[in-house]
Amino acid sequence: MSNSPWQGRMDKGVANRWHQLIIESSHQVPQSISLIGFPCDEGVRRNHGRTGAKLGPNCIREMLVNLVYSGTKALTDLGDIECIGDELEEAQSDLSVLVADTIKQESLPIILGGGHEVAWGTFQGIRNVHPKSKVGIINFDAHFDLRPLEPKGSSGTPFRQAALWSEDHEVDFDYFVLGINPSINTPLLFDYAKKQKVRWHSDLELRNDNFNSLTESLRSFCKPLDYIYLTICLDVFPAAYAPGVSAPASLGVDPNIVFRLLDFITDNYKTKITALEIAEMNPSYDIDNRTARLAARLVHHLVERLA
Repeated sequence: MSNSPWQGRMDKGVANRWHQLIIESSHQVPQSISLIGFPCDEGVRRNHGRTGAKLGPNCIREMLVNLVYSGTKALTDLGDIECIGDELEEAQSDLSVLVADTIKQESLPIILGGGHEVAWGTFQGIRNVHPKSKVGIINFDAHFDLRPLEPKGSSGTPFRQAALWSEDHEVDFDYFVLGINPSINTPLLFDYAKKQKVRWHSDLELRNDNFNSLTESLRSFCKPLDYIYLTICLDVFPAAYAPGVSAPASLGVDPNIVFRLLDFITDNYKTKITALEIAEMNPSYDIDNRTARLAARLVHHLVERLA
């Protein structure tokens, strides 16, 4: 990778930071933790959002550089899937191939966005490997991202596209969204979500005093699944923690409860997790790298529990 971001602090006699351990390569390393960047905000532009998310992946990498890694699996960075101009569909297709190849190597792809249009590429990659398996999507997000294609996809459509793919291929569309903001999702989106039997909890429901109820909902969703695709849109968090997104939250969900729920998922369903994703990192609107640091902490926390 040219202009590598993997340069950082060196401690005498110790080599345990991400920048010291990560392998930058276009070649797959079997059974590794594999970062894939998707520096794209064409979907955000199509969705009339604030562009700048194409700068997100490297910004997250830069915040990972000096974090400590204590896992046993190799860390790899497979580089970026570029979106050339407005050729979003081609970029999503390229991403799907790389995600599929990574899963076939029994590695865990961690996709760094970029707008949430990244999810359509990730989903296709998972389904390329597991076309008939029961794959569940857990999305921490203020939005359903179930908007109709008009006529092309955008950052607001990836799970509508996943639902349509599931219908065409006669498999279940298992989708659970945590953090929905009822004030920004239209009645039509709620109606479509109900029609597709989507499960959700609102941002107001994601509270520590409601934790047992939330974990029971997750247990009911996860238990019958073969695989779990976990995606986190950074706009689920309060703007004070995550100002660097296309649509900053007026209320949002406290990171503490999100980390607790992630711990529940990884504690109980670690072997089912087939892909992780961080979306909507927009450095153009970040303050003191708050959003990037939160994104890196999420990646670090999940990797430590899965590696």
